[in-house]
Amino acid sequence: MAEHVNNLDLFGSGGHQWKWRPREKFAKRLLTVGVKGAAGMVTALGAVRCTIEGPERSGGPALLKATAASKALADSAMDALELAIINLRNSEIACPFEDDAGVTGDSLAVVDYEPVGGRLYGHTGANYICWQYYRCTVEER
Repeated sequence: MAEHVNNLDLFGSGGHQWKWRPREKFAKRLLTVGVKGAAGMVTALGAVRCTIEGPERSGGPALLKATAASKALADSAMDALELAIINLRNSEIACPFEDDAGVTGDSLAVVDYEPVGGRLYGHTGANYICWQYYRCTVEER
């Protein structure tokens, strides 16, 4: 399957790249009940975060794209696209995913989504296009 979050092509416009941070390790001390002074260290893996960024500028915003038969419909499609991302962020539901490099998993959550600037519009032939720059952070749990 192609790039997706929860089987939806939310970030698939091609105006971005997924930049994974290293997975953090954390240590946890476990005490054994009933045995005085007995303790053990367990190292576990924490969540790993990823920022979705623009492809040309390191740390720059990524770009969403919606195409429709009119400017109003393209704008409405962008509203629906952003609403789907915001709903995932607000629900904190972990979902299946595949990133732009083919990395897959089954527990990705949208941590932060923020539009950057106003929307841009254009057209090619009979289609109108709406673009929105954004910053997004996701987390594999």
